[in-house]
Amino acid sequence: AMPPYCYSPLKSELGSIRLLRIMPHEDETADIQCELFEYPLHISRSTHPYEALSYVWGDPDKTYPILVQGTRFNVTVNLYAALLQLRNHSIERVLWVDAICIDQGNQAEKERQIQNMANIYGQANRVLVWLGEASNDSDLAFNEMRRVKGKEDMTTLEIQRLELAGLALLQRPWFQRIWILQEIAAAQNVLIMCGHKKIEGYAFCTGIESLNISYRTRQDLQRMICSVTYLIREAAYIPDHSTQILGSMSLSICPLSVLLDMHHAQKATKRHDKVYALLSMSSDDLRGTSLSPNYTISWEDLFRRLLKHLIPGATSVQTCKNREVAIIESKGRIIGKVVSVQKDSTRGDRLCLETAHEETPWHFEGAEDWSNHWSIQMSAKTIQNGDFICVLEGASKPTIVRLHRDYFTVVVLEVLFPDETPAWSRAVKEKISSLSKLYPSRDLLLVWDWENSL
Repeated sequence: AMPPYCYSPLKSELGSIRLLRIMPHEDETADIQCELFEYPLHISRSTHPYEALSYVWGDPDKTYPILVQGTRFNVTVNLYAALLQLRNHSIERVLWVDAICIDQGNQAEKERQIQNMANIYGQANRVLVWLGEASNDSDLAFNEMRRVKGKEDMTTLEIQRLELAGLALLQRPWFQRIWILQEIAAAQNVLIMCGHKKIEGYAFCTGIESLNISYRTRQDLQRMICSVTYLIREAAYIPDHSTQILGSMSLSICPLSVLLDMHHAQKATKRHDKVYALLSMSSDDLRGTSLSPNYTISWEDLFRRLLKHLIPGATSVQTCKNREVAIIESKGRIIGKVVSVQKDSTRGDRLCLETAHEETPWHFEGAEDWSNHWSIQMSAKTIQNGDFICVLEGASKPTIVRLHRDYFTVVVLEVLFPDETPAWSRAVKEKISSLSKLYPSRDLLLVWDWENSL
């Protein structure tokens, strides 16, 4: 039997990665032969000539062997299919693939590379998303997303078939994984692949909307897809990425609380990753927060640290073992309620809220109509008529909560207004501080539950 591959440690621990060179072969059924080599990522800040793969591992017990430096290396069935698809008949292809380029048996290296992940995906010349092999009419969905003209020439049966194909595509496990979020958020270019079909990231987002899928019973799926397409769209506008924070890259997309509102329904093998996978996208200053990746602390301890960071004014935070539920006591002011919720007709990932405020109209400079109409980013939970708008002690943005007899559930911890300008933000802050003087502060008992999508 051939010996398994044995890693040599990375020479330069900081900023060095391994890259995978896939050797070309004209025969599509031939063994996959690869070489691993060390590459210094920190030498320049621009993109580098490799592609980073974003995919789902799949069942770790079902594997196929590939050859790395001539020795056996087992990869999952889904990764094998991706490598087979990516291998060229005559040109070498250079990739970064987590399962192969990180020594998965070395915990210290794993933690270091996890903190470097946004750099690895952000400095690749493109990120390849592998959704898996073609099935359930996925080719049909891809062809339709690329078609510019409408569906006037399609029969009802064809439209139904297309909708089922679109739904099946969006239910693939890739969309549910928490780590894919920073992989696409960091990307300079995204190419989405399924079997032999490919589509560029932005075209995929507009294509999904053009499929006109009615999510009826799958509101949770719609919100999950919206949060993923939001990041792909935003990535197209991020200026040469990154501010360096503590040597690791931060994409500064939006506050951590907003990321958690949008993405807490994503799935993670380890609960800790529901927090750690979002850190590099957050615009918060996380220095001194004890939130950097550390898998030795318990989940309830991490959840408590997270809440103390997000709700600094909380007087008490209780978390439970193996549950994604927290009970928070905090002072806050109820300043109004939601009277209507509509989908934004221009963007599928936004909502238009109409709000009514206790007694005082919300008119102030620079945001005339903000008093009653808000355009906000869709989050993981459904906002309903009658939900309350409150401002928690020490917060600069409103929170949306729902009343249940003697406690509130958190629907949106921090409302994100997607188009706000710095002047607008200042006006909102001033408005909130002046409103705080009008409404009495009261003790609020809050439950934040990530397990139920409300």
